[in-house]
Amino acid sequence: MLAWRATMAPTWVWLLLFTAGGAQAWGPIGHQTTAAIAETLLTEKAATTVAQILDNASMVSVSTWADDVRSTSAWAWSAPLHFIDTPDRVCSFDYSRDCQNDGRPDFCVAGAIVNYTRQLELAVAQGRLQDETTQEALKFVIHFLGDIHQPLHVSFTSDEGGNLVNVTFFGEPENLHVR
Repeated sequence: MLAWRATMAPTWVWLLLFTAGGAQAWGPIGHQTTAAIAETLLTEKAATTVAQILDNASMVSVSTWADDVRSTSAWAWSAPLHFIDTPDRVCSFDYSRDCQNDGRPDFCVAGAIVNYTRQLELAVAQGRLQDETTQEALKFVIHFLGDIHQPLHVSFTSDEGGNLVNVTFFGEPENLHVR
């Protein structure tokens, strides 16, 4: 058994290094994965409501919408909603301190999740399932729940979510938050 471990260890190390490339970025795969997991955990009633709001599109298929639109002029305002910046070397989150952007309170991913969840609750209560605003709110919630689970989206202000942290990956210079 010990001889087997000694022979297999280099293989496992090689495999881990070879497959690490897939972990370098969150990007579409990270969002699609979190959406796929969430979709399997919905109650039957919630799944029916989601299907009605999304016109039977899957949560996976809309999970990257918020990233797709934020680079357009119409949605540029939403860019700060994708992350939380905390003060450097402060390993805690204080909502009133950290969930703001340019003095706008509640303007971070945590505030966005609260806001769009409330919009969805109200829309469902009022029966506005086919409303475009309701669909956008659900797309934001799906996406932002993925963003908040990406550690670089909830990090220190000075490194800009890992964008200013230079690394070398398989001999290629990258920033830590390659998208």
